[in-house]
Parts: sequence; structure tokens; C-alpha cells
Amino acid sequence: MKRFLTFLLSLVLMLPTISLVGCAKEDTDKKVIRICNCEDYIQEELLEQFTEETGIEVIYSTYGTNENLYNELVINPNSYDLVVPSEYMIEKLAVEGRIQPILKNTTYASRLSDYEQNISSFIKERLKGIKITGQNTVSDTTLYDYMVGYMWGTMGWVYNTEKVSENDVKNWDSVFKNPNLNGKITIKDAVRDSYIIGLAMVYKDELSVATDNQTITEILNRTDDNSIKLVGEKLNSLKNQLYGFEVDSGKNDIVLGNIDAYVAWSGDAAYAIDVASGDAEDEDGNILKNTKSLSYYIPDEGSNIWFDGFVMPSGSTNYDAVYK
Repeated sequence: MKRFLTFLLSLVLMLPTISLVGCAKEDTDKKVIRICNCEDYIQEELLEQFTEETGIEVIYSTYGTNENLYNELVINPNSYDLVVPSEYMIEKLAVEGRIQPILKNTTYASRLSDYEQNISSFIKERLKGIKITGQNTVSDTTLYDYMVGYMWGTMGWVYNTEKVSENDVKNWDSVFKNPNLNGKITIKDAVRDSYIIGLAMVYKDELSVATDNQTITEILNRTDDNSIKLVGEKLNSLKNQLYGFEVDSGKNDIVLGNIDAYVAWSGDAAYAIDVASGDAEDEDGNILKNTKSLSYYIPDEGSNIWFDGFVMPSGSTNYDAVYK
């Protein structure tokens, strides 16, 4: 999962009244919605409510990482009517022609009027600033032309304040310098996120003197051969100090005390901090009393701001249902 739905108060980009769903019509008159999303991103009650209101059955799937979703769309372009990737994957899918742009200036697009009127200007500007260029794309298009924003947030360290100090998480590599934390740390099993951490470690000195966002953005997006080599070496050097790599389990591991620090997306961070202050269940369903004090910190070198959104794969033609 990327971030937990409970914490929409800090992450949602659009009004809850907006609904975007795609549907595929079977041989019978029964309509079916095929959606693939991050784990824990939509509550089951919402799916049930949609079915009650529309009569459309929801076939809902989840994916572990953006790369997993990409592979599914490459192997079977007709798998889904709507998917919810992150911005970097949406850009890749758009360049390769695997998703289609929003149908602007149509009756379909008019159904998105509430979204258009209420989307944050900050988010809108960010999405419009990412150009989509490639032989399979329409000229002068941006990320905003392909996606309807759903969630956004940051990435940083969640840590147990009784075991980890703020100085330990002040920099991306600081936590690994505390010998008491060996085997008590996890980072993401996600290429984009762990790669950024590696870049921040490799180019720590450059980032420490960077004074503008443009420079920081350039450094944290380097993909030249030397950077890839250095990042690979850096991440490999950390493996013996890790509890493991994870996508969804970190938030539970830190609540249960298996780890003391983990790289978290901000929604998961909010979830873990909240649960740690109350009760939680272990893997066997036993209630554990928790009074842990957790905190969230974005290291001084900087981090990535992620955006997740609904996009329509090129293999789907169910426009009427998608834009309802």
C-alpha cells in the first residue's frame, strides 16, 4: 500500500463527492467495474455503496508497487478500466501510449467540473509542470491532461522516539550510523523511493549547500551511469543493517516493535503514529497494548513529493461509465 485511506484529511486532492470508475460490459447486461489500486486505498464500504447506487459490480484489485502494475498493463492492456499509479509511472505510461488523455471539451469531461473547481492550485501547477513528450503522445500535453488526482504526500522517516533521536533521522544516512539500530530499520521495496534515498546519501554534500528547489530536484532525479552505479553501491552497503525491504509491512512492524525506524509515505506515517498511541493486533489477531511515541521527519537533504491519480488504460473504451 502506498498510503492509508483513513488519513484523507491530509492527502485527498478532490471532493469525496467525485466518483471516477470504469466499467466493462460483459456478454450479459451486467456491468462490471475493473479497478486496480494501491492496497488500503479505498474502503470496502465505499465500493459497496457504489454498487448499491449504480448496480455496477466492482471487481477490485490491488498492486504492490508501480512496477508490478506496469508489468500487468504491458502483458494485458485490457485488464482494467481505471488504475491508480504514481506520477512518475503515469508519465512513463503516457509516453508509451499505455494510457489515454482525459477527453477534454466533451460531455464526458463536463462531469469532472467539481474536480476542476476544487483541485488545489498547488497540485494543479505541479501536474501541469510535468510535460509528456513522446511519439505516442499528443503535443503540448502534461500530466494534468492524463490523470485525476487522488492522493499526494511526502516520504520520510517514521521513528520510535524512545529509541531514536531526531538527530538520528536528520539526514538520510544518519540512522545507519547508530549501531543500536542495526537490524531495526526498513526501507522501501520500491525502485523510485529507495533510489532517491540513495541519491540523497551519495550527493549529501551537494544537497547540503543547495539553496533552490530546482537544484535539489535536479540532484534527486539524476540517472546517469555514474549515479546509478554509486547509488547501487550505497544501497547494497546498507543491506546488513536492515530488518528488511517492505512496501506495506513497515507501519505494522514499527507499531509491534519489530523495528525502530522505517522509510514511510506520509499517509502510512500518520496511520502508524495514530495506531501506536492506542491498541493494535499482532499477526495472530491478539490485542497488544501500545503506548509508543512515534514521530515523522523529512531529512534535511530533501525528499520526493508524490502524486497518485486515476488514469484510463488505452485498452478500455468504457467512457460513459469511467466519467460518471
